[in-house]
Amino acid sequence: MKPSRVAAVSFGLIVVVGLAVWWLSFVSPQARFYRAENATRDSLARADSLHRAQLRLAAKLKSDLRNLLVAQEAYYSAHRAYANVVALLPFRSSVPEASIKITSTGRDSWSASTEVTDSSGVVACTIRLGTGDVATWGEPQCLLASEWDVDGRPTVGAQGRQ
Repeated sequence: MKPSRVAAVSFGLIVVVGLAVWWLSFVSPQARFYRAENATRDSLARADSLHRAQLRLAAKLKSDLRNLLVAQEAYYSAHRAYANVVALLPFRSSVPEASIKITSTGRDSWSASTEVTDSSGVVACTIRLGTGDVATWGEPQCLLASEWDVDGRPTVGAQGRQ
């Protein structure tokens, strides 16, 4: 080989090796960072979508519990007592998978609860009248799946909303 050809081949190898080193040290970590950033963004978007689904489900359950409150008051005005089972009331849940149960009744008090598990997680709601904290009488309280710890207990921030 001629010396000029050897120099050209050597120079070409040096350029190729230099580009490879540059790619491995600079571009490749940047690409990994952007891939990781996109994966994080996608997982946050999925989590946000699930949270919104839980909020929609909680809104439907709250509406159902408010309708149950109206049905209980109508029953009370006719019978001077609250119904101890939902079947006695003219009430039907708008969430087919929701099983609303009247958990306690008294002469002037009652409470009901429901829990639904779907693809977005667990949503549990309660309503009370005449029992528990006076400030929450007649107002449905819900806990979303994100507000439960791994042992199935409400997290610290959610405990005040039970």
